[in-house]
Amino acid sequence: MDELVLQSIAVSTVLGVVGLLLGRLLRVPAILFLMLLGLFAGPTFLGWIQPEALRELMMPFIEVAVAIIIFEAGLALPISGIKTDSRAIIRILAIVLPLTAIAAMLIAKFIVGLPWTSAALFGSIIVVTGPTVIGPLLRNVALNQKVDKLFRWESVWADCLGVLLAGIVLQGVLTQVNAGLLPVFIGMLLTGFIIGIVSGLLLGKFIMPWILRMGDAGLPGIVVLASAIGIFFVANTLKESSGVVAVACAGFVMARYPIIE
Repeated sequence: MDELVLQSIAVSTVLGVVGLLLGRLLRVPAILFLMLLGLFAGPTFLGWIQPEALRELMMPFIEVAVAIIIFEAGLALPISGIKTDSRAIIRILAIVLPLTAIAAMLIAKFIVGLPWTSAALFGSIIVVTGPTVIGPLLRNVALNQKVDKLFRWESVWADCLGVLLAGIVLQGVLTQVNAGLLPVFIGMLLTGFIIGIVSGLLLGKFIMPWILRMGDAGLPGIVVLASAIGIFFVANTLKESSGVVAVACAGFVMARYPIIE
């Protein structure tokens, strides 16, 4: 069983890099190749990757990967977007995202025929785009600067809000209690913001400058990677599902310091 676990991890890692390289070479979003390679290498066809072998390791791996991806996306967010297009960003997150969730829920209920609980969960999940999807698309599609910034902001924060929304809906479905879910959602959001902003300030203003003064070229990357995972864990420990917001905020705040550039 241990050999199968190692095989699944190794094959997934190698094919992931292959998918990224193919995407760059052919100027096609890498997500397409990642999906195809995962399909053919998975249990349906070749069987090189066996998700069942990972079992309890699967979710921790996914959570760590999400923490790193969102943190990196937060680092890359253009600050000019919030300065010049803050209203458009707020409209997307406050109006378009809920409308998308509601429309998806109604489609799942009245067209697909799912029960309300499953339809609500589907609607909360479908709003997520994410930087792993939007980023490769933006690299291969020529858009004006304003639209590019809007998509980047939407991809990160819609991902964060989508995770929180899905967690809240799932909690409501499992407990059959809908009252009090809004305060829980706000609590998750505030916890993520506070932990992320404080962590980003500490990293950008104090920790990273100190690390860089040591003169070890390989150390900053390791510290940043460990910090992203640590911030995600601390936030999730304090308030479940708040980790994605925390790492996004931490990356964004940290990137505002010249030492990060």
